[in-house]
Amino acid sequence: MNPELIEKARQREVAARKAAEQLLESKSIELYNSMQSLAISNKELEESLLREKELGLLKSSFITVASHQFRTPLAVIQSNAELLEMLNNQGVKQEPEKYAVVTNGLQKQSLK
Repeated sequence: MNPELIEKARQREVAARKAAEQLLESKSIELYNSMQSLAISNKELEESLLREKELGLLKSSFITVASHQFRTPLAVIQSNAELLEMLNNQGVKQEPEKYAVVTNGLQKQSLK
């Protein structure tokens, strides 16, 4: 075979390999940058989700505490008023108009 042709073929092969290596390196860098960007976005999304979950728990906790704080005193007052009414029905004299006002008011409040 002709040595000139062999040398030209070798030079084309070397040039093609260099071009392929450069393309591979640029695509690798592009892929790496894309993966870094996705990792950052993923971390931000996880942090947002965590904050949203914490806010949901805080909201539930607040509603539970607020509900308890409003209902507990009303339940105690209603229980005592009913106790007075029960004592009155058993013959122990109490002032019925006082506990009737309280009982009726509490029943209206608990229906709201």
